[in-house]
Amino acid sequence: MRPRSLTSLVYRYVRHPMYLSSIVIKLGYLLKHPSWYNGALFLLVTFLYIKRSICEEEIMLTDKRYTVYMKKVRSRFMPGLF
Repeated sequence: MRPRSLTSLVYRYVRHPMYLSSIVIKLGYLLKHPSWYNGALFLLVTFLYIKRSICEEEIMLTDKRYTVYMKKVRSRFMPGLF
């Protein structure tokens, strides 16, 4: 069996698929249980995931392989959007 490359699955489209899936799950919860409180928490958590991904990428930029990967996969969370 041949090992898969880093960009063979979902990492081909987004650089942080685990954060994206967590945001989608929280959005589903918000849609099922809408309230101002849940909406505020959703926005806060989404903002914190974005900040965390930026901080992580700043650290990983020291590796040239990651800079090549960032050029190949432009989207941090949503393909074509962000």
